[in-house]
Amino acid sequence: MKNGSISFSFLLSFSLMNTATFQISIGLLKNSYIYQTILPPVKEKNPDITFMRSRNPENMSLENSFLAMLAAATDAQTFIETGTYKGDTTAKAAQHFKHVHSIELGADLYEQAKNRFKGQSRVCLYHGDSAEVLPSVLKKIKGKTIIFLDAHFSLFDTAQGDQNTPIITELSVIKKSGIRDAII
Repeated sequence: MKNGSISFSFLLSFSLMNTATFQISIGLLKNSYIYQTILPPVKEKNPDITFMRSRNPENMSLENSFLAMLAAATDAQTFIETGTYKGDTTAKAAQHFKHVHSIELGADLYEQAKNRFKGQSRVCLYHGDSAEVLPSVLKKIKGKTIIFLDAHFSLFDTAQGDQNTPIITELSVIKKSGIRDAII
């Protein structure tokens, strides 16, 4: 595997949904030229992460195969997600990581996630603005961690905070935390 391959694919997926200037709805994106044509699933003899589709076009959750690859390639035990939404990425991450932390701003979405993950000890859910909640979550983290910054307003039933996407604040919080063994 090439150096930087994981980050590149992860950031590609991230940039498609979290660009402040271009808020793309899930419905438009799943039918888009990018997901239908440019980034189709690829079968290779020697798979390279740079050709792996990281998002499920049906619900925009991270692909199970992508999460499995991240877990195997990094030996990370912890997965942090900002923006739980309906919990599809959270559920898949719980299959591959020992600890999954997910932060959701929307009260209704948080309650739905609480019900969905009731009794699942691997999953810890937090309600609130990710920029405000993330510092306390990061204090609990030890060892290698994958951090998926996916909190953003996407119209419809997603929550809107003070900012449409808190990514700059989230990155600042991570930097201030002193965490050095993480993939963002």
